[in-house]
Amino acid sequence: METGWKPMPVIIKIVWIIMIVGASLSLFTLIGVYSQGTDLVGITFYGLTAVNLVFVINLLLPVLLIVGIYKRFKYIWAAVVVYFVLIAVDALFSIPLIDNKVMMLAEQQGESIEKLGEELFYEIAHFTLLIMIIMGAAFNLAIAIIFYIKRKYFMNPPVAMDFNNEMQLPS
Repeated sequence: METGWKPMPVIIKIVWIIMIVGASLSLFTLIGVYSQGTDLVGITFYGLTAVNLVFVINLLLPVLLIVGIYKRFKYIWAAVVVYFVLIAVDALFSIPLIDNKVMMLAEQQGESIEKLGEELFYEIAHFTLLIMIIMGAAFNLAIAIIFYIKRKYFMNPPVAMDFNNEMQLPS
């Protein structure tokens, strides 16, 4: 079974690149997570626990999946599907925490909220965060569906055709 970049279907190449970029960018979030915290299934974690969660979920697991996709491990598609479904469910569980996130955003904005109006700011921020969470969950579910549909790429090795035997005429 041929591995690497060349035999990958185009859609898996695109997702693979997105995963590499996402894992790379998660390095920059490790610093801020210590004080700002991170959410996991509707529970907010702070400090070293938050850093460890972000490291494992946003960096370590994606890197392992990236390598598995590249090496074309037989059941990596199932691990990718489970990972992206769990990320989508985690995002949906964070919907009740939107008010807390809006409050944190309001503290960071300070006086600029007064120009817009406090009530309008809260409505816009709440709606924007809700749309971001729903679209992020939908995107992750779409990736899970793509890998479920393309699972045959990982499970079935490509058929090598021997043209020499087919070219011979029966005698």
